[in-house]
Formats: sequence, structure tokens, C-alpha cells
Amino acid sequence: MRMQVEGDLALAAQMRVIRDGEQRQEIRAESNERRATIFESRDVLSCGLGWPHRSERVVVAAWIYESTQPDGKFTYAGEALYLHSYDTHNVSHIVRVEGLAVNRGELTVSWDSHEPWGNADPDGDIDMRLAGMPQRRLPHPLPRWPTESDVGAIGLRARIAVGEQLALL
Repeated sequence: MRMQVEGDLALAAQMRVIRDGEQRQEIRAESNERRATIFESRDVLSCGLGWPHRSERVVVAAWIYESTQPDGKFTYAGEALYLHSYDTHNVSHIVRVEGLAVNRGELTVSWDSHEPWGNADPDGDIDMRLAGMPQRRLPHPLPRWPTESDVGAIGLRARIAVGEQLALL
């Protein structure tokens, strides 16, 4: 999390100094590569703690709006394949139900007891379990967008870009 926060601060500092559009795009691309590495590491850690891998069998309870249903909702409970997180906060996740015609076979499973657009709530729960361990709750995923308050003291150098060193004097 510290790497991500310091990287975000360094990116913002570099963007204050660089005015050329092509250079700014290169800096953003480098920052996105570093973020991808951090996200992949977090995904590995989450899987190690018991979160499903992509294409792993899970048991879910989900619903989706479907105009052909009398109450406007199609409800499904059963096995599915875990695909991926749906949003940057890891609150909603996409699963695929083989042979399901509704919504191309994809359903969204979300955490309960979470604030809108917030991180998945460790006190809440999600209607998804590993197929091999349906009685065991899944760990809540790690937060995706940490802030300075999550990591504590940030080094001053993270906030200063090349070309801004005079601001230190």
C-alpha cells in the first residue's frame, strides 16, 4: 500500500512539472505498469488467503434485472465460475454460469453491508463461497485505493518531482 500511495504522490508531482503531452502520457504509462504489478501482487495474496482464483468453481446466490420475469428479477443459486472483480473497490464480482442465457451467463455478486463505492466491508458478507468449502466465509479483498492515512508517514521525496527541488529550500 505504501508503494501505491508514494507512487500516486510522485505521479502527481511529476505532472505538475511536465507540460508536454507526450511526456505526460509516458509518465502515466509507467505509473500504470507499477500499479498493475501492485494489483497482481494483491490478487495473489488474496488468493493465498482463500479468495477464488479466476475460473475457480464457486457457489453463489445472485440476481439480475430481467424484464421477462414477473417481478423483474432473475434469481440464481448454484455453482458458477469466478471471473474477476467488477470494480476498483472489490465490492462486486462477476461469475459465469455455464448454460445460462440470461445476461450472457454472467452475474454480479456483491458484498452486503458496504457503503456505496467504498471498499468491501470486512464485517459484511458476500453470497459466494468456494465450491469445495461452501460453509467457509471468504476473506474480504484488500482495499484497492489506499490513501496516506492508511500507510502513515510518507517521505518528503515522494511529493517532490525532478524540477521542483527548489521548493525544499
